Amino acid sequence: MTNPSDTRRNRDLCVLSLCFALFALVFHLGSAAKGFSFYRDQHLGTALIYAKDGVDFLKPVIVGFNATGTPTPQEPPIWQALAGLAMKFFGPWWGWANVVSLLAFATGLWPLFQIARAHLGERVAWWSLICFLAQPLMIVCSGWAATDGMCVANFLWFMYFADRMLRSGSWRWFVPSALSGALLALMKLPYFMSAGIALGLLLLLQYPREKTRWIQLIGVALLAGIAFAFWTRYTDACAAIAVYPHVELRVSKSEGMRNFYFGTWDYRLDPKNWVKGGWTALNVLWGSFALAAAAIWSLLFVRNPIARCWLVGALVTTLVFTKLVLIHRHYYALYAPAAALITGAAIASLENRLSLANSIKKHLFVALSGIGLFIATIQGLIGMEVVLNFDPYMKQAAAEIRKHVSAEDKILVLGGGWGGDALIHASRQGLSLKSLDILKSPEDIARLQSLGFNKLVVMSESPLLWALKVTNPGSATLQRSTWNDNLDSIPADWPTIFESPDLLIKSF
Repeated sequence: MTNPSDTRRNRDLCVLSLCFALFALVFHLGSAAKGFSFYRDQHLGTALIYAKDGVDFLKPVIVGFNATGTPTPQEPPIWQALAGLAMKFFGPWWGWANVVSLLAFATGLWPLFQIARAHLGERVAWWSLICFLAQPLMIVCSGWAATDGMCVANFLWFMYFADRMLRSGSWRWFVPSALSGALLALMKLPYFMSAGIALGLLLLLQYPREKTRWIQLIGVALLAGIAFAFWTRYTDACAAIAVYPHVELRVSKSEGMRNFYFGTWDYRLDPKNWVKGGWTALNVLWGSFALAAAAIWSLLFVRNPIARCWLVGALVTTLVFTKLVLIHRHYYALYAPAAALITGAAIASLENRLSLANSIKKHLFVALSGIGLFIATIQGLIGMEVVLNFDPYMKQAAAEIRKHVSAEDKILVLGGGWGGDALIHASRQGLSLKSLDILKSPEDIARLQSLGFNKLVVMSESPLLWALKVTNPGSATLQRSTWNDNLDSIPADWPTIFESPDLLIKSF
């Protein structure tokens, strides 16, 4: 039971955590109100379809992913269904999808706090929660109109349930552990692997001879494995009937997808990939060299087995899913809880070492720490290039598409996002292309025409994206990719409907 005096003593940290939570709320809802909702097109597009046509849980469609709109399930579309229902009942504003994400993410804060308090004490738990909320990646994930915030929350719930099960040895925690673990495996298998390794290491450290606890953990893993096998069989069956899919999603059928998930040995042994990964981790998890240095000090000198085990779990998972993690910022969420626990312990340790005798000094320390964390958060968000979210380029291109392509037309789109970004903004039907190789075959063109496709849209690279790329070291001479680069792949006799430096629209 929590001592009331402890609660009063941590009131300042409660206020600070609420400040960071409020910042995330304003950040996302303010962006959405201005028409620049943070979203991932492959998830939001499905939610928009659910809002319009109703929820079909087993048949989620990714906009523009294949030529016939074949369902393309990846993770169970729980977030998509909730976001779709929210937009159906409250209106088509995309901000409702951000609200759903914020609410889902918020549910994960309590289990994180409880894990930290059980292992490290209440003061460290509060600092860990604050550090978690201050992470630039968590600011973005918290309200991203996508599945990521919900996945992070389930990641934390699974760790909470399984940690309670292993610490108590009680079977009453087995069912919630198994259910949340199975769901996590279906949503993001690397998260489940990371958590499972962390739990196994904790069990090895704390209860190495407790057979019941090992049986419980192995049982959770087996049930998750069975659920994953059945779900993968179903998703592969759906992918098998897709016509002109953007990519072949079945790992068993595609060397490209195996490389996408796992990478190659050459990729693993290339130091520059790990240097880039370390730089990304610095940006998304801390945003500041000073905070990262404090975390390293804490890792070395502060006793923190839960954080160390969680960190090792994330590292081993990265060695397995190397390319998937290193090239996707949102997968660094694998490290987010461990980084928060480590950094929170560092700040709490510094607070203890300073021996702040009176309340004024303690409040001043909390205030200054909060300011430092906030500055690091802003620095990290800038490093994550969140400015790209406010790029009007896609909206402007979509407006031109709406002018020159009717709602009855079906279009091929190159450069419009693999999840249908341009199609969603333009409210048009179509197929997102990875390249124009499909136009080299008269048979493929004829088949596309038989499916109703009659327009081609080729988009140039966003000027803002190109400008940001040019600022990277060694990229000063990089040229902007434009639709002109693809002219040789387009049949010469196709009439031009619209042409600008940013957009080419042809009829066929």
